[in-house]
Amino acid sequence: MRPRRLLVVALMGVAASVLTFVGASPASASQGFCSQNLPGWQIVPDDPSATNPPARYPQDENGQQDGAAEIVIWGRSAGPSLGQFVVQFRNLRPNGKYAVLGQVGTFRDGTDLGQTGTIGSAPGGAWCSETFTGTNIWANLTYSAGGHQYGQTVQGYIDGKRQ
Repeated sequence: MRPRRLLVVALMGVAASVLTFVGASPASASQGFCSQNLPGWQIVPDDPSATNPPARYPQDENGQQDGAAEIVIWGRSAGPSLGQFVVQFRNLRPNGKYAVLGQVGTFRDGTDLGQTGTIGSAPGGAWCSETFTGTNIWANLTYSAGGHQYGQTVQGYIDGKRQ
């Protein structure tokens, strides 16, 4: 009887750990699935002074944007003069995406802030990177759908005092 109780307690502990991990938010700097809306965070606006503001929607080989996915950078204050940021890949609408690859790093082709092979189910699915402070960011999302390969890269410096 006692071994059975120990097994039940152990299984409950494992289940609680898994649920805690699945429910982790970007606020805890834990990459993974997240809500498309992040309470306490704001979408970092595109730089209005840029001659070519970065596109947030993946494009195919002909330059046609696909509104079925989006790259969003969120920010929030982490003190009087410091901001935290997170990159989010959103799955906005189903279109048969496959071969999904999302990467986020502090350098070109980097994955030190996370990598994923899925961005959740549309229309509400999303994946979030690790949190980071003012730093160089590189984010890339690619996938195939409807006979086309789509991709988008966002890169540049995000000022940590901006939020």
